[in-house]
Amino acid sequence: MSANWYVLRSKARKEDAVYAQALQRGLEVFYPRLRVNPVNPRARKVRPYFPGYMFVRVDLEAVGRSV
Repeated sequence: MSANWYVLRSKARKEDAVYAQALQRGLEVFYPRLRVNPVNPRARKVRPYFPGYMFVRVDLEAVGRSV
């Protein structure tokens, strides 16, 4: 079976930790983020495009469903 894309849901504001763990396991992850420019130019932040969600490409038969 080939690898497919799945939606991975995480707790709010924990996306970066989940992203790091997925990369550490060697998974292909798509985690789009936006650069937000508020009124204060020193307060630039990067926020997730889809808060609480990211996309993972994995072969569940090879890896298992515990991933």
